[in-house]
Amino acid sequence: MSNLFYPDMQHADLEMDTNWSVEATAYKTGYVHRDWLWNGPGARFQLHYGILTDAQYRNLWNFFCQHRGAFEHFWFTDYTEPNPRAKLIAIADGNLLNYKMPIDAMDAVPPPVVYRDGFIDAFATINTATGVVSYMAPPPAGAVLSFDADNARYRVRFEHDDLPSDRHKFICWGATVTLVQTKPDM
Repeated sequence: MSNLFYPDMQHADLEMDTNWSVEATAYKTGYVHRDWLWNGPGARFQLHYGILTDAQYRNLWNFFCQHRGAFEHFWFTDYTEPNPRAKLIAIADGNLLNYKMPIDAMDAVPPPVVYRDGFIDAFATINTATGVVSYMAPPPAGAVLSFDADNARYRVRFEHDDLPSDRHKFICWGATVTLVQTKPDM
């Protein structure tokens, strides 16, 4: 994984949705077996650049090539919500000791805060490098776990091995970039 950040070009229209990472296998009988690969959804970001100068496009293209298309991971900050507040982690099931935040890393100063049912949870331990919240004893079933964090970051990769772009009248570029969050470490 690269420790580089996606180029800071905040003039893109940004769309974010979730990806549950389900694997489906179809059989001749018509039965379809589905495996749930993650214990929570991953993020998928689409950045639509209407106008890029030659220098901006070259910067984006060089970053894409440096990461060998969809091969290598890097960091991305959602500039529409860099400091999430009261963001849902999970609904506790009464059994799990570790829960993965929807982000992959955050600043340790100021420290992130975890809430259980809207109140600060003093029993939670947070790994700011991975976004994993750990407990010595499982939180009770049905407890709503949420968090506040500063400078939230996602570990992502390019979704495809191509970089769709258009040259407009030889003076500027347009491009759409899709980034997907990689499988979280627990």
